[in-house]
Parts: sequence; structure tokens; C-alpha cells
Amino acid sequence: MTMSIKQIINKVENHLLKQNAKSLNSEANCRYRGDNGMSCAIGCLLPDEIYDPLIEGKGVLSDILKARLTHVVGVQNTAKNKKLELLGELQDVHDMYFVEHWPEELAKLRIEYGIS
Repeated sequence: MTMSIKQIINKVENHLLKQNAKSLNSEANCRYRGDNGMSCAIGCLLPDEIYDPLIEGKGVLSDILKARLTHVVGVQNTAKNKKLELLGELQDVHDMYFVEHWPEELAKLRIEYGIS
């Protein structure tokens, strides 16, 4: 069963704010699955059985990652594309902003996607 935009934002926001740290490797690069059991905005949506280290360094729109995210975004093109766009923006929040700015950036995404 695919997730709605609201479910995606809620899950990622809860995960990131609870974790309160970036998912990084030993070289301080963002990772879907980082050291010490951390996971990023997208990594938290990937069950262990479909995670593959080959996705590290790949963007949300890469074929390998889109295939692994079908359970989140579905297959219907219009909804899928909007969800993939959201996932890219959530990935940017994790990768590009300091942790203390995450609540503000996530709130902006809620407004952008009409989620209260």
C-alpha cells in the first residue's frame, strides 16, 4: 500500500526530529543509512529488506531508488511524480540544512503541500 503525501511528511518529520542528527558515514557524507543506526529522510522509508548499499550516493530520481520506493510513491504517474518531488525536497532538508533548521524547513513543506 502506498503512502499519501501527508503520511510521508508525518513519517519523515517524526523520524528526523526524533533522531535529531544527520545520517552520515565516517567521512561526514549524507547517507540513506549512516553510521550508528541513523537514517536520512528517505532512508527511514526503506525497510531493511529492500535497502541496498548500492543506492548510496544516488538521488531520489535514480532508477534504482525509484524502484525501491514504489511501496511509498505507487505507480500512478501524477501522484508518483508529486511524491517523488516531495521526497527530493525532504532529502534536501536532511542534506542541506543544519539540524536546528529542520523544524522550520519541514513546516514550509507542510504549507507548500497543503498539509496541516
